[in-house]
Amino acid sequence: MREAENRQKNSQKLDSEWVTLLMEAKRLNITPDEIRRFLNKKSKTFQQDDFDKKS
Repeated sequence: MREAENRQKNSQKLDSEWVTLLMEAKRLNITPDEIRRFLNKKSKTFQQDDFDKKS
């Protein structure tokens, strides 16, 4: 039971951090599409790094 409570608290903290980041992006006039492209680009970079390490 305690593990589930900890997971929920961590999830809530993460959500509030994302909200803060997105609000800051909005303040800086960064569009949701720009954020998506950035995250997708970073995700592909991490995947490539993982592949390079296995080779």
